[in-house]
Amino acid sequence: MFPRRGGRPRGRVARRHRHPGASDRSLARRLLRRRHRVLRSPPLHVQGPVGPGQRGAGHLVAAGVHVDLAGIGELRRGALDLARPAVEGDVPQLSSPTDGTAACPGLTPRILWWCHVFVLPPSGSRETAVVPPSRVRRVHTSSPGLSRRRRGRGFSYLDEQGRRVRDRQVIERIRTLAIPPAWTSVWISPDPLGHLQASGIDAAGRKQYLYHDRWRRWRDRQKFHKMHEFARSLPGLRRQVGRDLEGDGLSRERVLACAVRLLDLGFFRIGSESYAARNGSFGLATMRKEHVKVAGDEVLFDYTAKGGKRRVQAIADPDVKDVLRRLKARRNGGSDLLAYSTDEGWKDVRSLEINDYIKEIARGPFSAKDFRTWHGTVLAAVALATAEDVGPSLTARKRGVARAIREVADYLGNTPAVARTSYVDPRVLDRFLEGETIGPALGGVSPDDLSDPSIRQKVERAVLELIESAPHAGEQQAA
Repeated sequence: MFPRRGGRPRGRVARRHRHPGASDRSLARRLLRRRHRVLRSPPLHVQGPVGPGQRGAGHLVAAGVHVDLAGIGELRRGALDLARPAVEGDVPQLSSPTDGTAACPGLTPRILWWCHVFVLPPSGSRETAVVPPSRVRRVHTSSPGLSRRRRGRGFSYLDEQGRRVRDRQVIERIRTLAIPPAWTSVWISPDPLGHLQASGIDAAGRKQYLYHDRWRRWRDRQKFHKMHEFARSLPGLRRQVGRDLEGDGLSRERVLACAVRLLDLGFFRIGSESYAARNGSFGLATMRKEHVKVAGDEVLFDYTAKGGKRRVQAIADPDVKDVLRRLKARRNGGSDLLAYSTDEGWKDVRSLEINDYIKEIARGPFSAKDFRTWHGTVLAAVALATAEDVGPSLTARKRGVARAIREVADYLGNTPAVARTSYVDPRVLDRFLEGETIGPALGGVSPDDLSDPSIRQKVERAVLELIESAPHAGEQQAA
C-alpha cells in the first residue's frame, strides 16, 4: 500500500494499485511519473513474497511485479524479455536471471509485466538517489544524442537541445571514448550504459562505431563460445567440400567449395565488394585474376590486403590448383578470379554467397570469419605448447603469450592487438598461464606442419579438448 500523504516509507514495498484510490500523490506515485526506480545503495537483496506482517526492506509483496532487462522496478512498458543473462560484473536482481518467477514463487509471466514494484529504504532514511541500471542497454543513432562541434584546437559538446554540455563527468566520459578528430557527423550516446557509445563518418566516408566496453567483451565472448561448435562441424564440412571439388567443370558448387578450401588453408579474409572498390584492397571474394599465379604444385597469391598491406602467400593443394588454373584461363566473365558457369554465362562469386554455402554445409550459423578465428586459436595453442625458454613464473608465461600472439599475427596479417582480441580464444591463453597446453598431443609439431591434414586433425582435436575443459567453457554471458 502507498504511504499516506506526508508520511514516510517504512522499509516496505510500495505497489502501484489500479483503483481510484491509487491517484494519491505519494512518493512512489511521483517516482512513477518520473520513470525512476529506487533501490538501496548497494541494491537490496530481493527475498521474495512474504506475508503483510513480515514485510521489510527488500521484500516483495505477494502480487504481480514488473521485471525486465534492467531488473526489478524498472519503469518501462513493453514486451517482457527475461532470457537475457547479466553483463560481466553485474549482479542480477533476481535469483535466476533467466526466470522472472524464480524470485517470486507463485507469480506467472502473464501478470509480471503490468504491476510495478518499488523497493524503498527503511524508515528514517534520507536516501533518495536513483541507482542507475547496471546493464548495458541497446541504443540507436536515430535517437536523440549528444553532438560535437569544433572549438579552437579542440571540441565542445552539445546536448539534445543544442545546449553546451558543461558537466565534467559527461565531458570526461566522452574524452575517454577517444573519438577520432577526423570524424564528422558525430553522434554520442547520452546514456553511459548504451551499448553503442558513439558513431561518426571517417575521412573515407565510412560510418564507424564505438561500442561500450562491456558490450564489446560480451560480443567477443559470444564469438569464442561458439568456436567449439564450429570445430566440431569442421570434419563434416571438409568432407562435403571434398565431394563438391570432384569433377571437371566450373559449377557453382565446385567453385564455392574451392573458395571454402582456400579459407581453410590460407586464412584469407572474405573481402568486401564495396571495400575493394573504395580502397583498392582485396579479400578472397574480391580477388582478381592478376593476383594469382599458378607455379608448379603451388598457387601463389600476391595482392593488397586490408589496410593497404601487401600480402604474399602460397597454397599447395591439387584440387584448388586445378580450379584456379581453369578460372584464371577463362576468357570471358570479367577480371574477378572466382566465378562459376551458368546457362546465362559467368556469374561472379560474392562474399554473401560463400557465407551462405558455409552455413549450408556446416549446418550452423557460421561464416568465413570463423575460419580465421579458429585457425588463429589453433596457431596460438601450437605456439604456446612449443614455446621455449618459458619460466615457471607468471611474468615469464605472460612473455610467452606475447611471443605467441606476435607469431599468430604474422600468419593472419594482423597487428598483435587485433590478433589477441579478435582471433585467439582467451581460454587457450588462460590455460597456458595455468600451466596447461596441448604439448602432449603435438609430438614435435610446429605451426608450419599444420598444412598436413592428418597432423592438423590431431592438433585441432587437442585444442578442442583444451577449450572445452576450461572452466565455464560453456557459459553464455550477455549484455
